[in-house]
Amino acid sequence: MAPPAIVSKGEYLSRLAESRKQCRSSPLMSTQVDCAQRYVPTVPLPGDVFARAGTSLVSRATGPCGIATMPLSMADPRKGGVPGVSNHHPDKQGSVSKARQVKDNFVNRVAEKCGAAVVRIQTEQKVEIPSIGNADIFSFFFGIKPEINQQERKIKGQGSGFCVDGAAGVVLTNAHVVQGADRILASFPGRRAAIECEILETDEVIDLAALRVKDKSQLPLPSMALGASETVKTGDWTIVLGNPLGLQNTCTLGIVSSLERSTGETGFDWMRHPLIQTDAAVNQGNSGGPMLNEIGEVIGMISMRALFGEGIGFAIPADSIRTALPSLLAGKKVPRSYIGVKMAMQDHSGHECAVVDVVLDGSPAAEAGVKVGDQLIEVGGRKVRHFDEVQLAVRALPVDNRLKLKVRRGEKSTTLVVTTADIRRLREASPASPGGRHRVVILP
Repeated sequence: MAPPAIVSKGEYLSRLAESRKQCRSSPLMSTQVDCAQRYVPTVPLPGDVFARAGTSLVSRATGPCGIATMPLSMADPRKGGVPGVSNHHPDKQGSVSKARQVKDNFVNRVAEKCGAAVVRIQTEQKVEIPSIGNADIFSFFFGIKPEINQQERKIKGQGSGFCVDGAAGVVLTNAHVVQGADRILASFPGRRAAIECEILETDEVIDLAALRVKDKSQLPLPSMALGASETVKTGDWTIVLGNPLGLQNTCTLGIVSSLERSTGETGFDWMRHPLIQTDAAVNQGNSGGPMLNEIGEVIGMISMRALFGEGIGFAIPADSIRTALPSLLAGKKVPRSYIGVKMAMQDHSGHECAVVDVVLDGSPAAEAGVKVGDQLIEVGGRKVRHFDEVQLAVRALPVDNRLKLKVRRGEKSTTLVVTTADIRRLREASPASPGGRHRVVILP
């Protein structure tokens, strides 16, 4: 490409004057600006292909003598404009509204509708920590017993929650978030001061706690509705709102990855209830936060996530919350039945069947004579196709009720009668088991 031609000063001024006339009469001009301010001289260095390419591109957008005639305007910085960019828009409001219509989606609507009811839970727990007094190091090493004092410390924690009854000020969260707390504060978006709460009751089996605000002058509060988790299907949208890592009102999106995920798979043997698995981002601090559907109904409460791996979080189904809520609001524990067996699906003679894998010591199953290796044929008079059916049958029975189990032991079949017991007895004896197939951690 040939370098730009060098012209004399007189010829340049002549061309500049002619170009000014063209600029003033051009319909493309949005404002009257001196064309000399638009002149961008391009002087390429010898052999600089990038500068030469730039010259070629500029020349396509310029008029005579390389003077630009594009419809640009010099904006006034005092009015918030950007130099070189026209602020004139024939239908600015219409364009914005159309763009807004395109951008609006169900996530926007749910976040705006329910965000105000999501709370940040902060807890304080007083603990006494032993500390050595002013005894010097020589006294310690030469056998003189140092003075040990008890010093009080405050341990702070945080999580998420949501309000389900704004008139009464009822807030729900995970039981492990408020466990052992001496003081509980709930922070609502848009409110400067946190509101102190009291615990009505907790259900450690499904990891649920019901709180109530103490200051009645703060009522009513924004709230959200519990949906029906039984209508949820794999692949449905999930919207998780909460305060992960202290970042208030964080919204993440995912889908339902699996339904009826057994807590036995997560390694918590005492938590015998189904969980909903989601791939929405879940982190520390999300505990107790709502998992919503596309219309803003609570279909679950975030409880735990996979320790290793990404996109594996678990939520307590809304139906489980709804069942336990009346007892918790009345300040009563929720009785839950268990028999004390772990089961697995194994192949026998070409057919899969539920087989007893572990019998817990002192459990109702052990007292009834259930043994490891027994094949479960029937429970409550119904055939067993999967061990989950046994769990469902046990959960449906009140505590201290009799349940018939038909088992095959070797070549013989026998019927055993098991009396259900309260699962809290198992919870106290075995708080957690690391033997699950997956490493799962309850979120703080």
